[in-house]
Amino acid sequence: MSVTRVDTDTHTHKTGMYSRFTVSCTISRRTAFYLFKIVLPFFCIVVMSMSVFGMPPEEVGKRVTVSITAALTATAFQLATANDLPKCSYLTSFDYFIMTSFFVIFMSCVANIVSFQFSELDLSDVSVAVDMTCLGFSALTMCITLIRFAWCGKIYQRSEIERSISGVKFVPERKNSMRSVDGDDDDQKSSKVD
Repeated sequence: MSVTRVDTDTHTHKTGMYSRFTVSCTISRRTAFYLFKIVLPFFCIVVMSMSVFGMPPEEVGKRVTVSITAALTATAFQLATANDLPKCSYLTSFDYFIMTSFFVIFMSCVANIVSFQFSELDLSDVSVAVDMTCLGFSALTMCITLIRFAWCGKIYQRSEIERSISGVKFVPERKNSMRSVDGDDDDQKSSKVD
């Protein structure tokens, strides 16, 4: 974090003039840490889950085992790295990457069952077509998501920070907010006639 500008000025409000202190700073995250320590290993887990499309459709037990193992590994990895990630109220590009990864793992598990059903009906050509379509869709989805995380993450973070800052409003403190001992306002006491 580096401070880029410090300003002091006065702010005029309908209740009076107030001094204002403004600090502008540049905040950036070290994305290389997240990319090499979290995203790429997670990406490798997802790629391993897509290895089921190289197995014969008839071996549905082995294929589903690999898919479920990948899902459990991804869940454990996500829980293990949760402390390294910032906690914020909005979805970050990393959150979109994780959701897409789990979607791809889930779809590979579903594709295993569909491909097996077609192979049981002696429609091996359709079974192979399902596998190749799911493999292509999964690979394309993960590549787009990885590119989005790597290049668009900073733009998304900047827009989210600006959006959250724009909701902050200046609310001046009221001058006559002090209460007297008996509970009457000071300005009400001054208006009373003895």
